[in-house]
Amino acid sequence: MTAIAGGARRYQLRRDKQAEKTEVDRVRFDLARRFVCPVILVILATVTAFVAVSLAGDIDWSVSASISSRPSKLELSPVDRGSAYEIWAKVISSSYGVSIGFVKGLYDRGYGFDEVALILEFSSLSEKGPSDIAVLRKKGLGWGAIAKELGVHPSALKRAKGKESLFTRYVLANRLAGYYGIPDSEVLVLLSEKGYGFDDIVLAVNLCAHSGAALRDIIKTRETAPKWKGVAEKFKVSPVKLSAPPAKLKEERAKEKEKQKAKVGEKQKATSGGKAKGKEKASEEKGANRGCPKSCSESCSKRCW
Repeated sequence: MTAIAGGARRYQLRRDKQAEKTEVDRVRFDLARRFVCPVILVILATVTAFVAVSLAGDIDWSVSASISSRPSKLELSPVDRGSAYEIWAKVISSSYGVSIGFVKGLYDRGYGFDEVALILEFSSLSEKGPSDIAVLRKKGLGWGAIAKELGVHPSALKRAKGKESLFTRYVLANRLAGYYGIPDSEVLVLLSEKGYGFDDIVLAVNLCAHSGAALRDIIKTRETAPKWKGVAEKFKVSPVKLSAPPAKLKEERAKEKEKQKAKVGEKQKATSGGKAKGKEKASEEKGANRGCPKSCSESCSKRCW
C-alpha cells in the first residue's frame, strides 16, 4: 500500500508539474500573440513595401486611394457637381483636341477628370493611345511607373518631386488656367494652400470669367455659401451659366482653333512647296550635268531627264 501511495503521489506531482508547464506556455503564447506578432507584421509590411519600391523604379508613386476627383473641404450639391462635370469635360476636350463625348466616356468608365487629363497628357507625349494608358492605370500603376513604361518625361514630373498629387495639380492647373487665360499660379495656390477640390476650383474660375470678379473674392464667398447658386447670385451671374464657359470665351477658343488650323495648313503648304522646289532644282542640276540649258524639257533629244 505504501508503494501504491508513493506511486500515486509521484504521478500527481508529475501531473502538477505538467499543468504548471502548460500554464506557463499558455501565458507565453498569449503574450507573443498580443505583442510580438503585431511587431513582426509591421516589420514584414515595411520590408514588403521597401521591395515594392525598389522594383517600381526611381519614381515611387502609389495609385490614389480613389480614382475620383480630389475631394473638397466644402460640400458640393448634386447640381454643383453636375456643373463642374460639364465644365471639366469642355476644358479637357479643348486642351487635348478630343471630343467631349470621349472625355465623358473615360469618366463613365470610372476615371476622375484628373485621371482623364493625365491619360490624355501621356498619350500626347507618347505613341500610345488613351485606351492603352487607361489599361496601365487600371492595372494599378502609378503615374511615375507609367511615365517610365512609356519612356516620357513631362516637365511637371520634375516640378512634382516624386509626389503624384502634386503632378496631378500641376497638369490640371495648367490646363484650366490655359483654357481661361489666367496664371496657373492662382489655381495652384487654391489647390495647395487652401485645400479646395478640383470641382470647387473649376466652378470658381468659371464664375470669375463670367463676373470679372477676383478669384479670391469668389472663393471667400463660397466658404460661407452652402451652394454655388448663392455665390453666382452674389456676383450677379445667372446660376445657369455655372455649367458653361462665357460665350466670349467660346468665340476666342473657336478663333484660336481656326488659327491653329491655318498654321498647320501653311506649314503643310510650305513643306509641299519646298519639296516641289527641291525636285525642280534637282532636275535642273541633272540637266546641267549633261550639258543641257535650263530651258531644256523632258522632250530633250539628249534624254537628260
